[in-house]
Amino acid sequence: MHEEEGHALIRKIFFIIYIIFTCSVLLFGIARAEENDWNELDKLADQVLRFGKGAQYEESKKVLNHFSELFKERQDRLTLSLGDLKVISTAYENAEEAVTSASMREEERIRKLTSFRLVVDAVNETAQPLWKNTQSLVMDSFIKVETSLKEGNEADFQFYLNEFFGQYELIRPALTITLSKEKMTRLNSNISFLEKNRTSLLHTPERAKHLSVIEEELNELFGDSTQDAADPSSLFWMILSIGSIIIFTLFYVGWQKYKGERRKGNEKNRDY
Repeated sequence: MHEEEGHALIRKIFFIIYIIFTCSVLLFGIARAEENDWNELDKLADQVLRFGKGAQYEESKKVLNHFSELFKERQDRLTLSLGDLKVISTAYENAEEAVTSASMREEERIRKLTSFRLVVDAVNETAQPLWKNTQSLVMDSFIKVETSLKEGNEADFQFYLNEFFGQYELIRPALTITLSKEKMTRLNSNISFLEKNRTSLLHTPERAKHLSVIEEELNELFGDSTQDAADPSSLFWMILSIGSIIIFTLFYVGWQKYKGERRKGNEKNRDY
């Protein structure tokens, strides 16, 4: 009887091992497929920008249409929140406008195409998103804002402020995907304050303090990697590791129970 119970316990443990292993393989396969999908979409977004920079707008439009078809085809298996989907859709529409408009300035076209490229890269969850490459541009323009404010030069202040807002607007959609809602809300709030008070800030006693807060947030923004890279292989090994711990625990508890019951059975036999 005890031997049958022991064999039944072992069968249960092997069944659990099979379930955990199968789930791990399936999750790994799904994650890997999604990663491949995003890599393909990422390459298309890069081609859209490259053709745009070369003023090959017809070619850029064709690749953009292919991106749209592929995205719709594989959307069901892509892990996207409604917020992320909205950001991608808006960035795509702006990119589409950039390659179809007859009157848009070239600088504005490239800005919209670049913003689209950064958004797709951000969703792709790379460990080092492309928007971080804009650090020198964003920080240099902000330092110029601070310098002109300290010097009381209103004309330079307004000029460099526009330059900074342009740089921030370029990466803002990608930041919306990468940053947490709390961080994005705080950053947007401080930038909006700067924009609304741009005419009176020169005469505000605490003007340096306001800029200092934004500078600190920007340094944190470019200094930290706020997004976890979803590496499918890491996910696989994490599931497997947790599964192994569970299996070992079940096996140990079950084996101890089996030995305890067998010992009790032997003691009863001796009593007789």
